[in-house]
Amino acid sequence: MTAVDDGIPADARAVLVQAFGEAERSLRSGDRETARALITTARTVATNKVPAGERRTRLLDGCERVVSILDGDGNGSDRRALAAEYCAALRAVTEGE
Repeated sequence: MTAVDDGIPADARAVLVQAFGEAERSLRSGDRETARALITTARTVATNKVPAGERRTRLLDGCERVVSILDGDGNGSDRRALAAEYCAALRAVTEGE
């Protein structure tokens, strides 16, 4: 992985990457509550540690989307799979991909 110079402190990036990765795994295994807690943590870290700008906006919007998907009506497994894909995308955004 190439180093990314976007102003995100290394410790915040590590927490975000871990939170999004664990949320994705939790959703794929059916654990919505753990995933929700991890997304809440990621949202807090993004708000407090990621510099204002496009990346923070994308991360916060993605966190809101995941929560919205989990709260929506419809097939639980389909919603978890979609939310898991968002988590994977958020991890990639955090890693600078």
